[in-house]
Amino acid sequence: MRYLLRSKHYKKNEPSKDAKKVYLVCEGSVNEVSYFKFFENFSSNLEIIPIPSEDGKSDPIKLMERAINLFVGNEENNIDPLYKINTKYGDQVWFIIDTDHWNNGGKIETLKSFCFSKNRSVKVWHVAQSNPCFEQWQYYHFFNEVPIHEKVLECVSFKEFVRNSIKGGFDNRKHPINIDVATKNSEATFNLENNQPKLYCTELFKLGKIILGFIKNDLQIAKKMNVDSLQEER
Repeated sequence: MRYLLRSKHYKKNEPSKDAKKVYLVCEGSVNEVSYFKFFENFSSNLEIIPIPSEDGKSDPIKLMERAINLFVGNEENNIDPLYKINTKYGDQVWFIIDTDHWNNGGKIETLKSFCFSKNRSVKVWHVAQSNPCFEQWQYYHFFNEVPIHEKVLECVSFKEFVRNSIKGGFDNRKHPINIDVATKNSEATFNLENNQPKLYCTELFKLGKIILGFIKNDLQIAKKMNVDSLQEER
């Protein structure tokens, strides 16, 4: 399936001052950030703010420490918070993390415990974990079944497997338009194991549902524009 670049063919909506802000503290500095930037200004009622990892500090504990500085501040080190969470408008913070080897030392559980402790009154802090990595979410934009394990093992990494599975590889400039498909597929295949996503599962459908709740109508318009434009080309 071909896609037209959204930046050229879809009018952006500037977020209103009362827009819900969803902050995404990403383990990666490029792939995840590029993916979610696709949805910037898709709805005037939703502002998505991807925050890349810093100086390679991508393990769950480092992400937690960075989020504390960004949203709470650190008086001891004279660090004022950069962002203000407004619970009145439903602002949220999501950690976008991979499973990889971060279970060593209980780092993922430490991050989840931190979020739980911060959510005693209002659920603001969340974790969206993918197993093994963010590319699992991208995979479900095209496929509705879990990967065949033996096929994955034939590749050097899961990232390579996804690149080989999607013709031309996943393109963050256009393929996120299928977020509704990915949300449906990843939720349908989701299973837990030891209270974490099972291998080849991702929790990102939870975030996908939130985003879709704001952009669903505009998303369908954008898809229709793509179809109409492709028909005109023929």
